Amino acid sequence: MADNVLVRVSPSSAGEIGWARAAAGLLLGGLSGLILFLAWRSLGWPLIHDAPLMHYVAWRIGEGAVPYRDLFDMNFPGAYLLHAGVLALLGSGDLGFRVFDLAWLGGTCALLGAYARPFGMGSAAAAALLFAAYHLAGGAWRAGQRDFLLVLFLLGGAHLVARYWEDGASLRPLALAGLALGAGMTLKPHAGLWWLVLAATAAEGARRSARPWWRAGAMVIGFGLLVPAAVALWLWTAGGLAPFLDMLTRYVLPLYSGLGRAPLWQALGGHAYGRDILILVGTLAALSLWRAWAGRALDIRRGLLLMGLGYGAVHYGIQGKGWEYHLYPLMGFAAPLATSWV
Repeated sequence: MADNVLVRVSPSSAGEIGWARAAAGLLLGGLSGLILFLAWRSLGWPLIHDAPLMHYVAWRIGEGAVPYRDLFDMNFPGAYLLHAGVLALLGSGDLGFRVFDLAWLGGTCALLGAYARPFGMGSAAAAALLFAAYHLAGGAWRAGQRDFLLVLFLLGGAHLVARYWEDGASLRPLALAGLALGAGMTLKPHAGLWWLVLAATAAEGARRSARPWWRAGAMVIGFGLLVPAAVALWLWTAGGLAPFLDMLTRYVLPLYSGLGRAPLWQALGGHAYGRDILILVGTLAALSLWRAWAGRALDIRRGLLLMGLGYGAVHYGIQGKGWEYHLYPLMGFAAPLATSWV
């Protein structure tokens, strides 16, 4: 025991640790400087692509129009409500939307840091910085995309379920996880797949600690229905629920879902570094599994990130359009997984 202690505090080991910390500090400092530059440069981004359409629909709803009855659009109502909040708080201009996008990015990065904190402060900082660089380097058309906004809800649900696994003293994190995932489903229904995965994960955590598994799963499922139910009630009272269901069943599912589909490998090849990103993510998944098989079992946080990679791949593939911003959930889980072993 004493020999082990002496080895750990030997001058050579201390010197190696010092150099490693200095190198990590330089790397993180350089990445921070790059992100500050990219954020400053992004202040001039115009309101383009999908954001003006969402702004317009939200403005029309504020003027008394009924969504899906007076305005035909295939997006889910949570996006309109979110843009209505941006219009009310920040106005309709370019700068107001930049403030919103950067604030949402800051919240997502803070959550990434909180999720990865058990891996170490360096890992937490690197995860947040990598995701920020990925978003800000993508250009103005990525600002405020629903897939980007969704990462906050997806990762928030995972963080809360991980907390339940780690302490299990209260069901409150599971209730909050359900609320977060339910809010995400009003932006994009694909989040429902992750909602079910986390409900099953919560149930398994309860079973392993000899608590009622059905209660944990029911908390995530039940609270996950509250926000969609509230949004459906709003649509019903406004007269837009029946047109919404008609649009969903007669346009989105039979027609729009099959338009513009492309082989995923071909679609990724059209992205800047698309196939490189896919190879990187696959390498991270293989590394995580290898570490587990090598005797360092996956803890719940790394396990959820690995499952999140699977969800992110399905999220990208099931939409079938090959659009670059559909990769956001995949990258949201890849960033903390990449830094968790470093």
